[in-house]
Amino acid sequence: MTLGFKITPANVHDSIMLPPLIESIEENLPNQKIEKFAGDKAYGSSPNRGLLEGKKITDEIIPKEEPKTKLEKIKRKKLNAYRAMIETIYGLTTTKLGLEEPRLRGIEAINFNTALVFLALLSVNIVAFKIGREDKINCPTFFFR
Repeated sequence: MTLGFKITPANVHDSIMLPPLIESIEENLPNQKIEKFAGDKAYGSSPNRGLLEGKKITDEIIPKEEPKTKLEKIKRKKLNAYRAMIETIYGLTTTKLGLEEPRLRGIEAINFNTALVFLALLSVNIVAFKIGREDKINCPTFFFR
């Protein structure tokens, strides 16, 4: 079961991956309701927004146009915070775990490797909480000294 993320070749645009992602989640978790979708500007196409609207999923895709009102600026700041969380996790995998250049070939191998990396990061987070060192969540190498 592939769920939640999928690595694609560099020549595949993010916008075309939203429908298969939603379909995968609905297929693999039929009793779960997708309430929100947050994504960067690349996901903000008319077909994707229509898909989310049709499935009654709250659209939290960062708008392509610049915010005009204070309320729009506040909403964009909130949406950018979601993106910052994802970028932080990605940064941890590249800088702290030394995964800048995977030595694997093929999308399936990289998908599998990425899943293992995220499981490792999740394990580090659990251990950090269990031993009372929440301050070390973003420092996975602390646990490997």
